Amino acid sequence: MLYNVAMKLIDEQMQSALAWLKKRGSKAARNGMARYAIPSDHAYGVSVKFS
Repeated sequence: MLYNVAMKLIDEQMQSALAWLKKRGSKAARNGMARYAIPSDHAYGVSVKFS
């Protein structure tokens, strides 16, 4: 039973993370990936800033 509860929590967190990525992704970012020959078939187009 504990396993099922844990799996449900993990699934909810995963769905939440995917929704966050979809909301913040952009077509412009996906199109920009082509400049570097990065396939964007399954990309969300979220920019990542490194400091």
